[in-house]
Amino acid sequence: LAIQSRKTGGLIRAACVLGVIAGGGTKKQIEAAAQFAGALGLAFQIRDDMLDVIGTQEEMGKGVRTDETKNTFVRIYGIKKCEELVNRYTEIAISALKEFPENNFMVELANHLTNRRN
Repeated sequence: LAIQSRKTGGLIRAACVLGVIAGGGTKKQIEAAAQFAGALGLAFQIRDDMLDVIGTQEEMGKGVRTDETKNTFVRIYGIKKCEELVNRYTEIAISALKEFPENNFMVELANHLTNRRN
């Protein structure tokens, strides 16, 4: 979790929060963007760890099973629990979007990123 929050999660959080700030969002929207990004970043990373195990080189466009010796989410929790976690964190991310009146694109993006096969 610590590594993810400083890498993938930090990058997604910065992009989301800075986008809301640049767009003149409210304090509540900035907080919602941070919550969205934190949950989405975590779901994305867990899916990425899963794809290293269940994906193929053709699907991924890169080598697979390269993280077998690392402490990935899959290694710690297993595939089934990881799927549950991806779904839970995606739901949390999407629920944070209620602060934004036009959020359809972001909902679709969250679902696409966390259900991807590559």
